[in-house]
Amino acid sequence: MTRDEATAILDMNRDKAIEIIVGLAEKAEKYDRMCGDVSPTTPSGMTPVYLKPSHDKRKKQPGRKPGHPGVSRISPDKVSDYKEHTLDYCPDCHAPLNKSVKSYRRYIEDIPQIEPVVTEHTVCGYWCPQCRKIIFPKISDALPNSMIGLRLVVFTAWLHYLVGVSVSNLVKMLSVVSTIKISTGGLTQAWKNLAFTLESLYSEIGCKAANSAVLNADETGWRFNGTTHWLWCFATKKLCYYVITKSRGSPVVEEVLGTIFKGILICDFWGAYNKISALAKQRCFYHLFTELVKVDKHNSSPEWRAFRKKLSRLLKDAIRLSNKQSQFVNNKS
Repeated sequence: MTRDEATAILDMNRDKAIEIIVGLAEKAEKYDRMCGDVSPTTPSGMTPVYLKPSHDKRKKQPGRKPGHPGVSRISPDKVSDYKEHTLDYCPDCHAPLNKSVKSYRRYIEDIPQIEPVVTEHTVCGYWCPQCRKIIFPKISDALPNSMIGLRLVVFTAWLHYLVGVSVSNLVKMLSVVSTIKISTGGLTQAWKNLAFTLESLYSEIGCKAANSAVLNADETGWRFNGTTHWLWCFATKKLCYYVITKSRGSPVVEEVLGTIFKGILICDFWGAYNKISALAKQRCFYHLFTELVKVDKHNSSPEWRAFRKKLSRLLKDAIRLSNKQSQFVNNKS
C-alpha cells in the first residue's frame, strides 16, 4: 500500500475505513500463515503456495501402543542364495583383524537382474503318409507366427488391463528393465492375438455365468475410440464376464442370459433387466434405500410411512444377519 492510498482510506467515513483496514489485516494474517518466515520482498514466483506448519513435538509416539508386541517384516521361508561378509582390515583405522567374534543374519529380498532369453527353436517337419503332407510339432512358448514370448505377452496384458499401465510406459519399462525393444503397435497386436486365442475360453465363462445359481449384473459407461459405449458385467463369486457394446438395452441381457434365467439375478432397477424372466430377482440394497428416499419426496401418507418403516427395518436386519453369518457357522461347528 502506498502513502496516497493510506491517506485516501483515512479521508473516508469512519465505518468504511474500519471495514477496509480489517479486510487488509485479515489478508496479511492469512499471508503470514501460508508463507511463514518468507520475506515480503521475496518475488511471488519464489513464494511457496502452502507451507506445512512445523511441530516441535509429535502428538502421537511412533510404533505400537505399550503392551502390544512389535511387528516387522516376516523373514522369508525360502533362501535362494547365501553370502558371508568378512573383514581383513578395520575400515576406520585400517588395523589388521583376527577371526570374527560376533555375527548376525540379515535377509534382503530383491528382484534379479532381468536379461531377455532368446531361444532358437528348430522345428522338424515329418512326412505323414496317411495325411500325405508335412506336419510340424506345435510350439507352446509363443503365439503362432510371433517372436514375442507368451509369458511376456500375458504379463504386459496384465499390467495394462488390470493394473492400468499405459502402452507407452510399458514400452519404456521393457526397454530399460529388460532391454527388450518393442513398439506400441507390436505390443497391442500381440494382445489382440492373445484375445483371439482366448476367445473360446472366454465364451465358456459366459455360458457358466448364464447357468449360475446366483448372478450379479450391472452396467457402466465406457469410452471406446472417443464414443460412449456400455460395459456390462455379469459376476459370481468365482467368475466375471464382461460385454462392451453400444447398447444399454434389454437385447444385451437376453443375448447373455437368454429370455429365462434359471437362477437368482441380483441387479438394480434398470428397465433392461425387467425384460427377462428369472427364478427370483434381488434388488441391490443401495438402490432399494435410494428408491425409498425418492418415494418419500412424493408420498407422505401414513400408510406409506408405516410400510417404509417396516421394509427399512427388514432390510437392515437382513444386512446384520448376513454380516453375522460366519459367526453362526463357527458356533454350529
